[in-house]
Amino acid sequence: MSTIVNKNILKPFTGQLNEKKLNDPKTRLLDYYKMQEIVNWLPTVKEKIDFVNPYEREWSVAEKTWHRRWMRPLSRPRKAWTFPPIPNYFDPLNFYKYVTKCRLVEGSEALNELENNYYKSLVLPTNGFEKKVTESLSIFLENNRISKEEGHSEEEIADNCAKFLRSLVDDAHLILAKGNLGKLLDHR
Repeated sequence: MSTIVNKNILKPFTGQLNEKKLNDPKTRLLDYYKMQEIVNWLPTVKEKIDFVNPYEREWSVAEKTWHRRWMRPLSRPRKAWTFPPIPNYFDPLNFYKYVTKCRLVEGSEALNELENNYYKSLVLPTNGFEKKVTESLSIFLENNRISKEEGHSEEEIADNCAKFLRSLVDDAHLILAKGNLGKLLDHR
């Protein structure tokens, strides 16, 4: 704090502020700019941190419990402030590419590559799927009609509906994997 006094940055405010101006965002912004100016004049990082964040908290009981005599003595920890874990100017995508050794294609180039390499050669056997769906649907409707005639409970009818939907999903998986298993394994 001694460097602040030496630089004569802290000058008392001589103007008058009424109650309306205290809550004005411009006054608050002016205060932030003044604080920035003072922090920029400080020479060391420690002084800057101490000036901006002078508040410290005591160690909690849980933190003291796990501390042992042979460990370094506890220093007073700072209060928790909401600093983002990744700075706004840092793009984690490049770091991700470096760490995972992946090549990421961005923009329309990626869509064209995906369309040309994957979807063009993908064979969709819609005729076989249509046959299986019509068979499953006819069986479901027949079971549903018989259940209503015999007076079965709503739970049993709902169970039949769940079975029908499950069979649709299973048929779709089997039909899609039939001619494209190798292609699907390449793009997993």
